[in-house]
Amino acid sequence: MKELFSVTGMTCSACSSHVERAVHKLEGVTSVSVNLLAGNMQVEYQDEVLSPSDIIEAVKHGGYGASQLSVDGKKVVPPTQNNTIDEELDHMKKRLILSFVFL
Repeated sequence: MKELFSVTGMTCSACSSHVERAVHKLEGVTSVSVNLLAGNMQVEYQDEVLSPSDIIEAVKHGGYGASQLSVDGKKVVPPTQNNTIDEELDHMKKRLILSFVFL
C-alpha cells in the first residue's frame, strides 16, 4: 500500500535523510521517498504489518511532525495543520529574538 504523508520541521537534506532512515527501519516498509522541498513523504508498506499511525509515530520519535495526506486517494486535511504552522512561526520568532539578544 502506498500512502502520502506531510512532514514538518525539516530544514535541510540531513533532516530528510533522518526521516527516511527512521521510517525505513520499521518492519513492513518496502520503500520511502522524502521530498524536502514539498515537505512530504511517500511510503510503500505492507498494511498487514504497519498502520499509518505507526509511521507517523516513527517520524515524531525522530523529532519531526507528520500527518497523513491521503486515504484511498482522497486528500485528508489534518485538523491541527494551521495550529502547527502558527506554532512553528512563533518558535522561529522566539529563536530570532534570542539570536539578536545574544549577538
